[in-house]
Amino acid sequence: MSRLLPGLALALAAATTACTESTLTLFPATMHLDALGEARAIQVVYNGLDFSGPSAPPPVFETSDDRVAIVSDSGVVTSVGNGEATITLRAVDRVASVRVTVAQEPFLLEAGPVLPNSPATALFTGQVLQGFAVAYDRNGFIVPTPSATWSSASPTVLDVSTTGTITARARGQGVVLVRLGNLAQQLTYNVQ
Repeated sequence: MSRLLPGLALALAAATTACTESTLTLFPATMHLDALGEARAIQVVYNGLDFSGPSAPPPVFETSDDRVAIVSDSGVVTSVGNGEATITLRAVDRVASVRVTVAQEPFLLEAGPVLPNSPATALFTGQVLQGFAVAYDRNGFIVPTPSATWSSASPTVLDVSTTGTITARARGQGVVLVRLGNLAQQLTYNVQ
């Protein structure tokens, strides 16, 4: 019959306990979503958790802010607004979380005014129009963004203010350039 040394027995007991300790881990630990309506699944890895006992409640996902991100029972996170939220999973006696950041990125720029007789819209000398610029994320939701940058490629024909006010100055064809980040659109006008 062999016997273990007392110190070795304690080390083996500690190693056995460490191997059977229950763990709960979520991947990824952080999540960045750049469009509203974007959905991503959280991967759940658990070891040693017993969900079969009568007192063991089912795992539950929760969000800290349902105005930013919501989460399904299966762990699919969907962005609903810009900001930060924490998605938490409670399972048996363990808790794990994922930090979610939603920050819409402009994908498409729509600028105007574009009047019915496009592609070149007719204006009269002295006419003033107020331009607009709207950015959309890749899922088609409007991105709340700072103002676009407005300029005229032909300032003798069209004058454009920093707020997008377009003034027809002289006869000819003029082009207004609208930029928002790496997006750009040009508007062509014929001044009569």
